[in-house]
Amino acid sequence: MYEAYRKCYLESGKIPDKQMENMVLDYVFRKIDDAGIWIPDGEIYHYYHSMKNKLSKHLKKEFLIV
Repeated sequence: MYEAYRKCYLESGKIPDKQMENMVLDYVFRKIDDAGIWIPDGEIYHYYHSMKNKLSKHLKKEFLIV
């Protein structure tokens, strides 16, 4: 999930917000499909929303964003 969040940041130059949420989740869903695993979509959405704050903090720490 962090890989998708980071990729979105690098492409857009800003921390992903609600409008960019689909971009992050599409990348995650593609990775899951490529791995051949089945995880209910609702679990992915729920996990993303619960981890969003941690992902943002990790990204800010990595790129020293204030």
